Amino acid sequence: MKKSNNDAGRRIRSKSTGLLPNESPNCFNYVIQLKESVTLDPAFMRKNPGYVPGRPCFYVGMTSEDVEERFLQHFQGTKNVSRVAHEYGLRLRMDLVTHRKPVRRTWALEREERIAKQLRAQGFGAWKG
Repeated sequence: MKKSNNDAGRRIRSKSTGLLPNESPNCFNYVIQLKESVTLDPAFMRKNPGYVPGRPCFYVGMTSEDVEERFLQHFQGTKNVSRVAHEYGLRLRMDLVTHRKPVRRTWALEREERIAKQLRAQGFGAWKG
């Protein structure tokens, strides 16, 4: 049976949970403060054209694991880490995450983008996972 064009690329949500396939319902956002030397990284600065010199810089991510464990993974360079978080990470800054309850993966990805945009709008440097 041939699929119609309307079905192409459509992802079916589970009727019981409303989740997409392989979508975790227990994701958390987190923010890592970065070393000032990240401002010497050309890729970082391309993503932050409105950066105000002297302001802190941050990495914004999301995980379905414990946030502190995920920070350690970045710090130690194990298990799928961001180059920016690994090379320049200083400390967790959970005070910058207003919503700390677990959410579905797609919502956490949207929050990740929103947090990074809000930080950039205030002149901070931000890199999202």
